Amino acid sequence: LTGTLPSEYGQWTKVYALDVLESGISGTLPPEYGNWQNGWAFLVDLTQVSGTLPPEYGAWGTVGEFTVTNTRVSGTLPVEYANWAW
Repeated sequence: LTGTLPSEYGQWTKVYALDVLESGISGTLPPEYGNWQNGWAFLVDLTQVSGTLPPEYGAWGTVGEFTVTNTRVSGTLPVEYANWAW
C-alpha cells in the first residue's frame, strides 16, 4: 500500500479501525478524519507519514488505540486529545 491518506475518507461516519501499519503510506494526517465517530483504532506505525497531529482528532469520543510511532510525525500531543475516553 503506497500513496497518501485520502482526505475524502473524512466523510465516512462509521470507522472501526484504520490500520496502515508497515505500509508505504506517506504525506500528512488529514484533519478531516476528525469527523469520524468513536470506538476504533488508528494505527499508522512504521510509515512515512509526516507533519503534526491534527487537533481535530480531539473530537473523537472513544479511542481504543492510537499509534503513530516510527513515523515522521513531529510536535506535541494536542491538548484536545484529553477529551478522549479510553
